[in-house]
Amino acid sequence: MDKMKKGVSPLIAVVLLIVIGIGLVAIVVPMIREPTEKTMKEASETSERIFDCKNIDYEIMNPCKCIQGSDSAIWFGIENKKNNEIYNFIFQLVMNDNQIEVSEVWNCLKNGVLCSKECEGEETCPFLVNLNSYEKASVRTKIFSDEEINKVITLNVVPEIVINENKATCKDIIKKINIQSLTTCTPSVC
Repeated sequence: MDKMKKGVSPLIAVVLLIVIGIGLVAIVVPMIREPTEKTMKEASETSERIFDCKNIDYEIMNPCKCIQGSDSAIWFGIENKKNNEIYNFIFQLVMNDNQIEVSEVWNCLKNGVLCSKECEGEETCPFLVNLNSYEKASVRTKIFSDEEINKVITLNVVPEIVINENKATCKDIIKKINIQSLTTCTPSVC
């Protein structure tokens, strides 16, 4: 009778342990893989943006205030100084209360031709200030009243590039235009 009270054979125990181990691995690996792949992708995109943004250089040229009656606009040239395309620029107005507003571009000329618009056919569509290698453009911001322009301290010019069909903002290479110290543009510029 003592022979009948045997436990599970060692061979069956090993097989059960292997099956349980494989089952646990099948459950745990996907749980770990997905967040890891997501983190790796985000890190890769961030390093691409940083690398690509370091290859961008642009210059703001001859900024001035166009005064038309009691209204003003900011006019300036912008030049891509390297052999990399700049998809667009974001123009941030820094107000005297440290609020930041994004300004639309009301006029943009490249080689005497209007720049393209971001959304063709719409009346209130902003211009794209897209600069290919070593290209220049002339830009005019929206029109401000005297009261509004006196609240603006600086205009931040922030480039945007495209990486793998996604827009990336190059926040590390902002150029600033001090609005309070701008000279008045000649009438031919306005």
